[in-house]
Amino acid sequence: MSYIFVNPDNIVATELTPSGLGVALYNSFRAPIRGNIVQAKQNLKVLLMTRKGERWFNPDFGTNLMQLLFHPAVEQLKQEITEEIDAAVSKYMSYISLESIKIITAEENPELPYNVQVTLQYYFNSYEDTLNIAIPESNIIRTF
Repeated sequence: MSYIFVNPDNIVATELTPSGLGVALYNSFRAPIRGNIVQAKQNLKVLLMTRKGERWFNPDFGTNLMQLLFHPAVEQLKQEITEEIDAAVSKYMSYISLESIKIITAEENPELPYNVQVTLQYYFNSYEDTLNIAIPESNIIRTF
């Protein structure tokens, strides 16, 4: 079964494929929910901001982005962040297609107000969107 999402800006109806991770506290065996690009972006944020082991019934859900921040080598750090994000998205959000992952560190750009800034460009049902993740010195992940 599929639902119809009506975009109020363009008044265009588009059939969507199954998507969604559910609420982070729900059992991981729940059937996937359906949603739109806003829901997909929120699900992506939840996936990336959840630490592995944080979800009781699914300890592999999430990423180890916070642990990677203490890696001393910048180029290796970029590669490991990219691999971590790519693995999590391909496993739990296969309905999202990652187009690019850009990573900027404070060592590369001293004017950057964060230790690491990650910009994801992705597609969801032919809609293109961007998600920015910033990790300041306080090690609290922020998205914008």
